[in-house]
Amino acid sequence: MAYRPSPTVGEPIRISSQAQQMTLEDFVSSKLEECVRAMNGGSSQSLYPTLMRAVERPLIELALKETNGNQSQAAQLLGMNRNTLRKKIEAFNISVKRKRVVSQQTKRPSKP
Repeated sequence: MAYRPSPTVGEPIRISSQAQQMTLEDFVSSKLEECVRAMNGGSSQSLYPTLMRAVERPLIELALKETNGNQSQAAQLLGMNRNTLRKKIEAFNISVKRKRVVSQQTKRPSKP
């Protein structure tokens, strides 16, 4: 998978689910509402840092996966500086494995 540019600022990102379509913002809002309700019922943790940690780690992992572990491209995809991404990778203890893409032209013939 290669890095693909994001949609333009005003362009809605559609999430398809069973019988309805909604924007990404609407989908996230509905899921956050469920989470806030559940956390308000007894969690003593601060809501904002808890949610940011819960969202940021998988977002970074997905960006790294989408860019085959290329941290510069992942940082660009996320809209952050590469050094900031590296600090977050370290803070979240995310394993970065760079996948090598071998083209047909560079493959060596197998020995008989």
